[in-house]
Amino acid sequence: MSEPLAEEMAAEVLGGQTDSAGPTGPVSRGEEEASDTRTRGVWIDAWRVLRSKPLFLISIGVILILTLMAIAPSWFASGDPNQGSLSKSLQGPSSEGWFGFDVNGRNVYTRVVYGARASLTVGFACTLGTTLIGIVLGSVAAYSSGPVDSVISRIGDMLLGIPFALAGIIVLSTLTTFDTPNWQVETILILTIIVFGWPSIARVLRSTVLVTRNADYVVAGKALGLSGSRVLFRHILPNAISPILVLSTMRVGGYIATEASLSYLGLGLHPPAVSWGQMVSDGQPYLRTGFHVLLFPSIFLAITILAFVLAGEALREALDPTNRR
Repeated sequence: MSEPLAEEMAAEVLGGQTDSAGPTGPVSRGEEEASDTRTRGVWIDAWRVLRSKPLFLISIGVILILTLMAIAPSWFASGDPNQGSLSKSLQGPSSEGWFGFDVNGRNVYTRVVYGARASLTVGFACTLGTTLIGIVLGSVAAYSSGPVDSVISRIGDMLLGIPFALAGIIVLSTLTTFDTPNWQVETILILTIIVFGWPSIARVLRSTVLVTRNADYVVAGKALGLSGSRVLFRHILPNAISPILVLSTMRVGGYIATEASLSYLGLGLHPPAVSWGQMVSDGQPYLRTGFHVLLFPSIFLAITILAFVLAGEALREALDPTNRR
């Protein structure tokens, strides 16, 4: 982790003074870039480690392809995912349909491609929401301490007692019906996961900030007159963000699995929307007569979750100081 020197902080304080007592002008751009060499060096070293890991490169490649598939599914499959012909019901994989056809004669490959959008939307949106809220509340709790820390920590402890999958089941079964528009179902699911998912991020950040705030360079910065917000956002958070980045990357796969599980239970998206969990649920009754209907969405779901987990694990190893020489 990077630890700015006390001299750098003194330069920040002196550079920000506008007294006419001396000729100390603002720090030049070159000096600012030089003072940030150590922080940039950490990420450069991490990238050197990551690019030598084949599993990380493969995982990132898979994630990029799936993201592009979610953004522009028509680039990967043609036709309407909800349009089918009963004459092709439960036909196996062939040149006409690479993944075969479901009970309604719909192309399974086309539906798998279009199903990526719902899963990745929930995964990325939930990760972004929980990470932002967790960073803000975790840093405020750690840096403020006292009653503010106690209130935020106790609220987080209460929410951590309820798994967000269980919370999703309760909320969706209460607030939605089969007639609820899919965009509302997706919004409610995302908000539910964010509300019950941020405490884990906040707890990790809080513990990291509590350790970092007692470092010598932070104490020196306060003694030199740097404001609390400047110390927090310029020197503490950059050193505490690495474990959050790792945890958030791994969490994407968990959120995707949650959405698939709720859709499998019939509480998530419903037709005409397409999701992998919904496809797995639809294919379960035909496990013996049409195994392919269940197989291919399950494979894509497993590969997506595994890609995010492997990417997060590679980030953890690359950002761990003990693994860098």
